[in-house]
Amino acid sequence: MTAAASAFVAEDEAELLAAAEQYIRFNVGDHVFAVPISELLEILRLPTISAVPMSPPALLGLANLHGAVLPVLDLRNIFRIPPQPYGDTARLLVIMLNKPVGVIADRVGQLIYLDEMQIDRNIAAEKNEAGLLAGLISHADGAAMLINFGEILQREFTAVPAVAEPAGKADQFYAPAEDEQDESIQLIAFTVADQEYAVDIHQVEEVLAVPDKLLKIPNAHESVAGVFSLHNKLIPVFYLGAMLQSTAEKNSGRMIVASIQADGVTFSVGLLVDEVSEILQVEQDAVKDVPNFFGRNNSGPEITGVYPQDNGKRLTAILSLPALFGTELIKTLLSSLRDTYAASAIADQDESAQTTQIVVLRLGEVHFGLAIECIDKIVRAQNIIAVPKAPDFIAGVINIRGVIVPVVNQRRRFGLADIGSQSSQRIIVMQKDGLSTGYLVDSISQILQLDHEAFEPTPDFLSAQMPMIKKIAHVQAGEMIMMLDHDEMLNNAELATLAEIQAAQQPPAS
Repeated sequence: MTAAASAFVAEDEAELLAAAEQYIRFNVGDHVFAVPISELLEILRLPTISAVPMSPPALLGLANLHGAVLPVLDLRNIFRIPPQPYGDTARLLVIMLNKPVGVIADRVGQLIYLDEMQIDRNIAAEKNEAGLLAGLISHADGAAMLINFGEILQREFTAVPAVAEPAGKADQFYAPAEDEQDESIQLIAFTVADQEYAVDIHQVEEVLAVPDKLLKIPNAHESVAGVFSLHNKLIPVFYLGAMLQSTAEKNSGRMIVASIQADGVTFSVGLLVDEVSEILQVEQDAVKDVPNFFGRNNSGPEITGVYPQDNGKRLTAILSLPALFGTELIKTLLSSLRDTYAASAIADQDESAQTTQIVVLRLGEVHFGLAIECIDKIVRAQNIIAVPKAPDFIAGVINIRGVIVPVVNQRRRFGLADIGSQSSQRIIVMQKDGLSTGYLVDSISQILQLDHEAFEPTPDFLSAQMPMIKKIAHVQAGEMIMMLDHDEMLNNAELATLAEIQAAQQPPAS
């Protein structure tokens, strides 16, 4: 070939490349797909993907992408590819549509250049069921399929019609009369050395796992566990058992972060306890005065009352944190931090006005959140009475101070397998339309106080499918918590069924 001819060929190839677009090939099972590089944001190793209950089969789950929620599509389900575990070569491809969407490739292949002549846009119907493909690629390295992501989102994530409310059911909801509503207090209950205690929930900022790294204080009093940093604030941590002189043991499973006031300054302190067990809604008249024999010979003002449960078989001592931290010893221990707290007190107050307190619950390996103000109480999962011929998602009913409360098995409600009865299970009691309903969950793991910036809405194309999950909360280390909207946890037909069960099981008034 002459030099002139070679130059002409080279120039022709350059023009073709300039007109071509770059694609990347990837494999899902035995199928080969391709995506334009212009639509590809990132290729990542597989992150943690949280399954979303009651979501469309086309959604594999949600992942955390640099602090944002990333929906991950299940191409195996969409294209009827046999399932198999992902290997070491699997990668997450982040594709930009209106917003980022992820897909998982078993293996990522090579880059190729294609012009429009190499793409068949007129795909035969039998090869393109429901229009899921945008084209077929013909290339020297083998054919590949272009995915019609817009059609997938339209087909797989359409809105679910709402269930109409049955006529004549609204009057069956239990709505207590105004004179039935006693003044009540909300308490967080916990155990220390097998004794049950509780504090007013308004004094509690967060409930956390015990930090791995507590800075120990040399030659400190036995009640001092150390200090650690929380939200860029130094927190002194105490062994509550040692403060109460009930035990010298240092076994602790949870830390309660509480607010106290001393000399006009608000302090945050950590209290190490064995287990946080319940959130209780307690009528004032149910709290009994402290008997002389309770606890120490002189219980002092630290214990303000006793709440009997299970017909007096369990006694919960209600603590006064101001009194507990009002002793000269504790004041001395806190004095070294007073200047630090005084300087940041105003900033802390401004910050607290922009935070939301949530209860974190667990179902399987997935964590969900509920705004704490939506919760009436959290109780141990016991004495659940089965209801014959009830729908499968109903675990039964419980009796709370003479009121029958239907209990939803949240695992069944979300399509998860039962785990049987376990000591960690709790029942979260909430109200909607005057009906108290309990939700059986695997456990309560934390109470967190999060800035408003930590929340973001559920991706648009998922919100219609999952009305019970309207927000995602981002917490430390990239962990995500799916926020449940208690108003959407049950539809109107299910609420009517629960109201019927409650009415049928409620004992007649004497």
